[in-house]
Amino acid sequence: MIITAPSENKEEISYKPFSKECLNQSTINFFNTKLYSFLTNSPAELGGGKNQEWKTFLENISQHHVEQTNPQLDGEDMGEQGYVKQKLNVEQFKNPYILKPDEYSTQQELFNAIKYWWTHKKRKSESTAKKRVAMAKRMSKHPVFPVNWKQLNQNQIIAYLEHREYTEDAGKCALRNEWDTINMFAKAYGETTESWGYIPPSRPPAKVKIIPLPKTAHAIIHHKYSKNKYTNALFQYILMHGFIIGWRPSELVIQKVSDINLEDGYMIITETKKHNQLRQVFPEQALMTKKQCKSLKNWIDHWRPSVPCMSIC
Repeated sequence: MIITAPSENKEEISYKPFSKECLNQSTINFFNTKLYSFLTNSPAELGGGKNQEWKTFLENISQHHVEQTNPQLDGEDMGEQGYVKQKLNVEQFKNPYILKPDEYSTQQELFNAIKYWWTHKKRKSESTAKKRVAMAKRMSKHPVFPVNWKQLNQNQIIAYLEHREYTEDAGKCALRNEWDTINMFAKAYGETTESWGYIPPSRPPAKVKIIPLPKTAHAIIHHKYSKNKYTNALFQYILMHGFIIGWRPSELVIQKVSDINLEDGYMIITETKKHNQLRQVFPEQALMTKKQCKSLKNWIDHWRPSVPCMSIC
């Protein structure tokens, strides 16, 4: 049955506002361009004429009331089977990034899934994933306490770490790296190691990095490293550009000639440690194009075309 409200001019409707005299009265609100309230328990207001039409309309609503379904009903209202199904669906989509180690038939499949989870889900460095997976493989082959990565057992892992520290005399950095590997796997499984009670040793204080003074740097750059002219130039150019530009070895080996713009005086460096983020640098003009020094232009024009097919001597 379709219920329609009587057509009339709402501006002419008079209604009685809510008062303390009738505390048990209920109010029905109709939203259009304005808010109007009609009292359902006030016969004087709904008797005769147009108000009689509204009275009939409200009675029809009360007789044909339809309960709206609530998506958060408890088990008794929606039925046990539907409740269990809804609960399972919620659990399934609670965190789709959690790995289930039982789903992988071999340990290598699990390690591949861990690498993918670390790089694509956590958006972390691929090199870190490779190092930790390699460490996990060594830990799984330990002769006394091999780690079962498909089922993390805190007692077995703590026994392994204490054996490494007190029996094998492993270093602090090695133990800390192994603990980071364990935490990576635990996070991938949706677990935590905070309740295990194990406290890894703190890393040793960082050593002071001694930066060579200009006189020492000059001697390093102009040192004769090989009798072969190309090999000697290769070492000197690498050291020269490394001191001034400050790039990492992993950035140097993937540098392309197309990343160097000699005319505008800048170069693009791919920062491998920052997920191959591109960085634009503007070295001094002498390092870019000057003919009398070990510039990038000299290397590209003179030394790079004469790369010999021989081993470094």
